[in-house]
Amino acid sequence: MSFLKRSQKLEWHDSPETSDEDLETSFEFFYRTSRRMGIHANILNFLGSSIRNLGSPRSVSVLDLCCGRGDLASSILNWGKARNIDIQVLAVDRFGRLIQMAKERHGHKKGITFDIRDFSDSSFHHAQQFDFVVSSMGLHHLSDTQIVPFIRTVNLLAKAGFIICDLVRSARALMVMSVLSKMWGEEIIRHDAPLSIKRSLTVSDLERYVKEAGVDATRVQNYFGIYFRLTAERRLAMDPKLSPVPGLLST
Repeated sequence: MSFLKRSQKLEWHDSPETSDEDLETSFEFFYRTSRRMGIHANILNFLGSSIRNLGSPRSVSVLDLCCGRGDLASSILNWGKARNIDIQVLAVDRFGRLIQMAKERHGHKKGITFDIRDFSDSSFHHAQQFDFVVSSMGLHHLSDTQIVPFIRTVNLLAKAGFIICDLVRSARALMVMSVLSKMWGEEIIRHDAPLSIKRSLTVSDLERYVKEAGVDATRVQNYFGIYFRLTAERRLAMDPKLSPVPGLLST
C-alpha cells in the first residue's frame, strides 16, 4: 500500500454499533501493545523529567485527553503515589460509554475525575490551564480537520508542558500491527489494528500540522518507525488558582 495518503476509513472501535465486549477487547489489545512498545513508560518518563525541572513540586495537575477507558490516567496516578507526588488527573473523552467503562475500571481511585468532554469543549477555553496535558493513541482517531485544533488546544491548556504519543504510518508499523493482530485473533483486532496504522500520521505529517497550528518549541521523536512522541516543556511556576476544575490542584 502507499503511505502517502492517510486512510479515512473508520475503525470499528469508533462505531456506536460496536458491542461493549468488542470494545473491551480492542482496549485490552491496544493497552497491552502500547505498554510493550513503551508508550506509557515514555509518558511517565517525560512527566518525571519535567516535574524535576520545575523543582519537584508536591502537587501537580494533569489533563488526559482522549482517555479511553482510563488506563493511562490510572498509571499516572499510581506513578505519582509511588513518588509521593499528589497528582490530580482530569481524564476526558467525547464518548460517554468510554467514560462509563473508565469509571467502572478506575473510578474508585482518589485523584482521578472522569468526564465526558471533547477537546473543543468551551469549558476548556477560559485561559485556565493544567500543569501537564497528555494524550496517548488518540490522535489517529481524529479527522484531518480536527488535528490542528487538537494540537492548539493541547498547547493552550498545558502550563508546564505536554506530550502526545501515537502510532506512525509506516511499513514497519503496519507489519508489526498485522502480525500482532493475527496472533490476537479476534475479528475487531484483525480489522482495527492494521487500520490504526493506515489512519495514523507520518512524522512529516505531524511536523506539518504542528507548524500549521503555530506551536513553537516542540520536539518530535520517532521511535523505531512505530510510534512518535510530540513534546513541549515550559519551566513556569505553577499556580493552583489557574486550575479549571475546583479542587483539581491541592493546596
